[in-house]
Amino acid sequence: MTSKNQGKRFRPLKKGQIGEFDQAAQNANNNLTELTARTLLHTGLRNGEFAHMQSSWLANERMEGRPVLRIPAEEECIGGAGATGRGNPKGKNLHERGEPCYKCREGRDGSWEPKTQNSVRTLPIMEEEIYDSIEHWFRNNEQMPLLHEAVGKRVQQVAEAAEFSREVKPHDLRHTYGTMLARMGMSAHVITAVMGHGTLDMALTYIQFVGRDIAREFNKKWDFDLYS
Repeated sequence: MTSKNQGKRFRPLKKGQIGEFDQAAQNANNNLTELTARTLLHTGLRNGEFAHMQSSWLANERMEGRPVLRIPAEEECIGGAGATGRGNPKGKNLHERGEPCYKCREGRDGSWEPKTQNSVRTLPIMEEEIYDSIEHWFRNNEQMPLLHEAVGKRVQQVAEAAEFSREVKPHDLRHTYGTMLARMGMSAHVITAVMGHGTLDMALTYIQFVGRDIAREFNKKWDFDLYS
């Protein structure tokens, strides 16, 4: 299934796979791999949002009792490597990370910006431990030391550890989170705001997907085919 808005395959994890992926992430022998996979799964952050997240995104406030991230309209990108980036303006250490990543260097004048204006949002974190993990990371680190490709590799490592026969990409986890919100009973308008979509179309896709999934569960339980 392909979203007409995103232009990307719509391939969320199935309900049973969500727990398997989450457990495989927790069993990873690498804190950054666990943080990457679980944060994407439980927040719906885009790959670029996660890679450019900084401690300033952690808001000292709560939304309906939940901790939140504030995704800004712009963020300085220091995720690349080299001597000419903003993080290393004088070129003192050629091995120091600091140059903007390729995407920010080529198309955004060295700064990262979210995909659309709708992506500038306050994101409630449903799982308190996920927020705690992010906060713990930034106590000891200034940034997420991963670029887009590295984020994807970490996600796939967890999928392989979970013994999935399919490939799992960061955007698959974003779509998975959308279906998780739909399964929680959130409305299309709330899902759209949380995910940072520009229209209701994707939220309705999540809700439709979950509706059919629930119907399948009902059919399996009662041995009855609603679509025959």
